Amino acid sequence: MSQDPSLSPVLQERLEDEDAISIVDLLIVIGNNKWKLFWIPFGCACIAAVISLILPPSYTTKAVFVNSSKPGNSSSSQLLDQLGGGLGGSIAGALGPNAGDALVALLTSHAVKDQLIEKYDLQTYLKQKDLEKTRKLLDQLIKVTADKKSSFITVEVKGKDPEFIAELANAHLSALRNLQKRLSKEEAHQRRDYFEQQIEVIAQKPFRDPFIQTALMNSLIRQYETARMDESKESLVIQVVDPATAPIQRSSPKRAFMVLITGIASLFITLIGVFIRHAMLTAKSNPEDAGRFEQLKAAWRLRKRAN
Repeated sequence: MSQDPSLSPVLQERLEDEDAISIVDLLIVIGNNKWKLFWIPFGCACIAAVISLILPPSYTTKAVFVNSSKPGNSSSSQLLDQLGGGLGGSIAGALGPNAGDALVALLTSHAVKDQLIEKYDLQTYLKQKDLEKTRKLLDQLIKVTADKKSSFITVEVKGKDPEFIAELANAHLSALRNLQKRLSKEEAHQRRDYFEQQIEVIAQKPFRDPFIQTALMNSLIRQYETARMDESKESLVIQVVDPATAPIQRSSPKRAFMVLITGIASLFITLIGVFIRHAMLTAKSNPEDAGRFEQLKAAWRLRKRAN
């Protein structure tokens, strides 16, 4: 203990003696309960080890994709305007600066999830009562992230079957492509119908200047043909960088971590319990503290005694 110049030497020595006694008392309490402090944490750690062996192993795998599309390289960059946002706007955004976020939104959308649920009968496989609960469970089992610097999209899947989770991770790409094709086809079909209607209007409407009418007609015909070709065109080019493979090592439970944390936590709790029990026994043996201890028990008693 550091010296305090404001205290007299006698008082300073008395305080130092009290500190020494309190430390010695703590060490005595620990020594008297050394076997309890050993066996209880050891037993809890053994129980944790047995539980970790009983728990079924869980595995994690991931597939890495890359967006190779170039902004504005196809008519699907107009998807946001035509469809007014939603998934169509996401595909349009995938061709712009927010490609990673847009693709993550698509891969985590209900449209992609529902394809996977139907293809693999995930509602039965995951033992869920309805479609909504199956989607929520998939949110826990599947994690989709984007690296904005590299344009890499990572689909991470965890589960008990290594082969199945690898197949499920890889299946996200085909589900995304199916969604993109459907939305692009719908968008192109809307544009084709629009230009077809405009061609009919221009053809039936009299113009003073035939040259202007011909120029407008040719322009509409070109746009009509472009929309017709875009119905079968894939606007997003997503390529596989690293396909998911069946993992060999489990990702959980982490047995050593479970045993270590359980041992440390039980040691800490046991130590606190030992000190509390010692303090209670000491208080009961001291007449002054005994009365205060009874007051403490009365204050924390749930039901008051009848007079």
